[in-house]
Order: sequence, then C-alpha cells, then structure tokens
Amino acid sequence: QPSVTIQLGDDQLPLSAIATLNPTAITTTQRAVVAFIQEWLAGTNVFTVTTSGSTGIPKSIQVTRQQMEASARATAE
Repeated sequence: QPSVTIQLGDDQLPLSAIATLNPTAITTTQRAVVAFIQEWLAGTNVFTVTTSGSTGIPKSIQVTRQQMEASARATAE
C-alpha cells in the first residue's frame, strides 16, 4: 500500500508527520488544515465548521464524520 502524503505549502509530508508537526512553522491556514486532519485521525465524530457566508453572515455549524464521508463519496461519484 502506497504511503499517504499531504501537500502543505511547498512541502509534501507523510500523513504520519501531521500528528507531530510544529504548528509555529506553518501559516494560519495550514494550521487550520493540520488541526482538522489531527482531529479526523483522532476519531472525532462531530466537527464545527464555518459556512462560507455567500448568502449572508458566515455561521458555525456542526457536521458529523458520517455526513462528511457521505459528501466526499457523492463528490467522488
């Protein structure tokens, strides 16, 4: 099975490196991505995300792991 990597800025990191990544060495946006990946790998079941605000003020909503997985499957199809 091939190693899973994440492209983070100019660096391509093995997924296993995300868990121990020094957050001060990356941008604010990259920190948000890393935090999400760490939560996902830790088995978090409910995530708080912010809507885009395209039709009004951005809002924080809760999305389950199952909803995210279903969305990813639908996108891939």
